[in-house]
Amino acid sequence: MGGQSAPPAADLVAQARMQERAGCLAEAMESYEAAIAAAERSGDIRTLTDALRRLAVVCHHRCQRERARALGERSCEVAARSGDQLLMAEALNTLGGLDLTSGALEGARGRFLRALALG
Repeated sequence: MGGQSAPPAADLVAQARMQERAGCLAEAMESYEAAIAAAERSGDIRTLTDALRRLAVVCHHRCQRERARALGERSCEVAARSGDQLLMAEALNTLGGLDLTSGALEGARGRFLRALALG
């Protein structure tokens, strides 16, 4: 009779998304962080990339811009290693959005065009 197992990473992302939509950003951040840890443990690259990207956006909304940038770049790196073009396009879009809001228009343009080229 062991302890209760942790929820799967994808379930934690779903929970975080509900919290985010409800405006509970601190709770959403905790759930995204738990999802990242769970995805790393299980090797779930798709969920890891998604959780990193979504946490980057929440951090950006909370004015944690350096952390948002680091998470977005990590999401992009994980997506690139996976070879999944859709994951890569989503990560590039996130970084492009961060570039856009920081005034780095050429950087944003380049990332958006790369994302479009991936499909």
